[in-house]
Amino acid sequence: MRAFARGAIGDALLKTMVLLLLPPAFAFVLAFALQIFAKEKAERIALVPVAISVLAGWIFIVRPGWMPVDDVRRVVHVGVGAVLLGFALDAIRPHRFITAILVAGFVLGCAFASVTGAFMPSGAVSAREVLLTAALAGVAFFTLVRFDATRERPMSLMILLTLVAYGLSVLAAIAQEEGLTGLALVLAITLTGYMLFVAFTGTVASDGVILVAGTPLLAIVWALAQRHPDMRLALLCLPLVLFAEATAQRVPLPAARISALLYPLVLAVLVSLPLALAALISFVTSGY
Repeated sequence: MRAFARGAIGDALLKTMVLLLLPPAFAFVLAFALQIFAKEKAERIALVPVAISVLAGWIFIVRPGWMPVDDVRRVVHVGVGAVLLGFALDAIRPHRFITAILVAGFVLGCAFASVTGAFMPSGAVSAREVLLTAALAGVAFFTLVRFDATRERPMSLMILLTLVAYGLSVLAAIAQEEGLTGLALVLAITLTGYMLFVAFTGTVASDGVILVAGTPLLAIVWALAQRHPDMRLALLCLPLVLFAEATAQRVPLPAARISALLYPLVLAVLVSLPLALAALISFVTSGY
């Protein structure tokens, strides 16, 4: 019986590992295929590998449900909205000012739905909810702007986004939030696959990729803060990751070619430090 139980557990773990390998593998292979066979349109459809891998992973692996009855399922709605807007921005490529207005409107709508619990609430909206919506939208928009400022250094951007996603999956696991852990983990492993593609090609991240990676991360942070007030102190450490690249650029590195390999490692360490601190604080304050 024990051997049978061990075998069943082993099979379940193997199945889980295989499932978790599918999103990054698909993102990597499809991104390369588009680069080879649709090179002229690659920039306009760069979001396809990330979007399909993330949404498929959420639907078939995490299965959080669709109706936005709580903060966990609203993360999925934010992701779907980001995919739709991201495809439009990448396909049309409007002026940067127009792009900023569209993204600001999308972020404001997401913030309002997150604060009030519905995109169109049935009751009156209080002044506190209006102020909280404005503050949340402002922080989210500023964060996306910081991500966008890193787009010309694609490897730095992907390291930042990927590690933050892994960090949030750890925080969600500490909070025993199975749904949020799954959503963050699928996003993280998908970004890992796309990061490998960027490492080989140096492809600059599109508006859609930044939007689809960034807005669900922000929605997960909000969900954790709402569902676990004891984690809010830990979550205050997360904005420090936005300053990791500026700090990494000040670290003296050798002039030899090896510096090209050392810099991503230095950046990864600096991004990981606030995430590790947040995890430590969460572990202590949660009482587990």
